[in-house]
Amino acid sequence: MVLAYLCLSLADDSIRILHSCVFGDDTIDNEMQRYTRKVNLRSVTSRVHAEYSFRTSCKVKEEYQLSSDDKGIGIVEKGVFRLLAGDPFPVDTAVVWLATAQHCAYALVCLLDDNCLLADNVLQVIAKSTYDNILRDNPPAEILLKPEKMAAIIHQFLPNGQLLFMNHKLVKQYEKQLDSTLTAKH
Repeated sequence: MVLAYLCLSLADDSIRILHSCVFGDDTIDNEMQRYTRKVNLRSVTSRVHAEYSFRTSCKVKEEYQLSSDDKGIGIVEKGVFRLLAGDPFPVDTAVVWLATAQHCAYALVCLLDDNCLLADNVLQVIAKSTYDNILRDNPPAEILLKPEKMAAIIHQFLPNGQLLFMNHKLVKQYEKQLDSTLTAKH
């Protein structure tokens, strides 16, 4: 099960969480628990940004070429890293992340027994849907202005934090359902 989803901006040196969603943690009772959750997400965000910065600083600057698994969103970097128990979550977790040419990074915090390849595929589908529905010809900060669209995208492709195995036909069907959901809200 996915513990958390994060979307962050890579446009400048400051780290900014554009959208986040925590799954399976519906028992937030007080401000201290809310603050702890915010600090945990900030910790993951900082680590993703550090991984991205390290990988891009080590690369030779060259013209970006789309790969076959890119899905047309311009994936610049992607990776996986492990967080030990207590740093910041109570159990060992794996963080699957990808960065796009639109200066956005997407991350899923998963349990260690989750399928990281499946998580990567789901992240790519979410990134493509975000690009198609929000970011096309817009800056990454546009995500802040459309939280209902982001929530609909996350609910469609990552319902309750469950990783879904989706072939291209199912993705197309889910995209049609998402389009009808988004047009119904307007």
